Amino acid sequence: MSVMYITVMIARLEVRVKTSAAKTLDSYDAALRNRIIAKFDDIAENPRGTDSKKLEGNIYRVRVGDYRIVYEVHDKERKAVVLRIGHRSEIYR
Repeated sequence: MSVMYITVMIARLEVRVKTSAAKTLDSYDAALRNRIIAKFDDIAENPRGTDSKKLEGNIYRVRVGDYRIVYEVHDKERKAVVLRIGHRSEIYR
């Protein structure tokens, strides 16, 4: 019996942050900002991971404590664009 192993290399996505989301991110304290930036790495690895929720079309959100990151996935361009970052009570308004 012959066993073949196939290695699949999934390329990471480039994560871009809109200017408005970057300004919001800059307003947070260092600890929260670092947790959110660490989540960008998870998005780059697997934009549709188990902790992401599809909102509509190709727009998803992930949770970072009480904060949310809303982003759009562009598969052809291999990028994710962070649209909004905010507290869960304000992000969907």
